[in-house]
Amino acid sequence: MHGIDEISQEIRAKGQLICAPKHLLVVHVSPVGDGTPYIEVASDGYFYVSSERGCEIFRKKASSKNELLYFIFKDITWSMANDYELANRIEKQDPRRMIFSKKLELLKKVNPEWESKEKEEINKILRNSPYDDMASSRAKYCRKLREQGLKESKIDELSYKKYPPPP
Repeated sequence: MHGIDEISQEIRAKGQLICAPKHLLVVHVSPVGDGTPYIEVASDGYFYVSSERGCEIFRKKASSKNELLYFIFKDITWSMANDYELANRIEKQDPRRMIFSKKLELLKKVNPEWESKEKEEINKILRNSPYDDMASSRAKYCRKLREQGLKESKIDELSYKKYPPPP
């Protein structure tokens, strides 16, 4: 087992490869209480845990340091990719297109195996929830129809007629 100090050093070093902001590279070893993930090192593996106000949100067991780092960098690159998308938003494009692309680009720089692994996860997401480039236009149209006092069932009917969902 590797200790927290060694793991922290590796996170900082890998973070430099992608110019990650320092606040994303902080390693917590106990609950912060706001959902911020923290690390537990145990005799049977590593745990990547999130809890908020005393309630555990998730607990992921990593059998190796590499797997733990993957869990951590999935979150770091997700945050960075979201910030990138917000700064470079393209109207009438599902924001996940840019977010997923940027996330994969960043993960590849840190560890090419992680990029491949994450591609599989993204493909699972997209099978269940395909890109919807009309979502933003549909939402704006729905807001306009609500302001006109239409019922939700009519709003759905009209908005999906004008801006069809993905196939």
